[in-house]
Amino acid sequence: MSKEATLKLKNKLKKFNTSYFFIAPYAIIFFTFVILLIIISIVLSFTYYDTVNPPVFIGLKNYINLFTQDSDVMKKILYFLLILLPLQLFAEEARMTRSGIIIVGTGDSVRAFEPFRGTLEGGTGYADAVNRYKQTFGDAVNVYC
Repeated sequence: MSKEATLKLKNKLKKFNTSYFFIAPYAIIFFTFVILLIIISIVLSFTYYDTVNPPVFIGLKNYINLFTQDSDVMKKILYFLLILLPLQLFAEEARMTRSGIIIVGTGDSVRAFEPFRGTLEGGTGYADAVNRYKQTFGDAVNVYC
């Protein structure tokens, strides 16, 4: 290798190392507070852990209990996934189309309250979505504009 090629390689490495120097703080924080905590949560999900005693490995027992004994939990998860999450997505879309508030439930059983804002041109798309929910869930969906 010639002296010029060696000098070019050193300059490229210097720039390469400088890039990593600037991204290192973000990468360390991201790994510590996101990736590491996700891994710890997954590992602890296979244990019995009550914060006082050390974790005891119980395998899939927590997941078996979740799907067989805690039917109320699964109902709430499905309620969120099938009703509230789509409403949130439609409400996000509605923020660009029209102004108003969507409320799911009545009286003490209100489950979602979502304000939205936007122009009147796209209001028909939001109205169609609300009408579909009204047809599916009946009086559980109220819209106030």
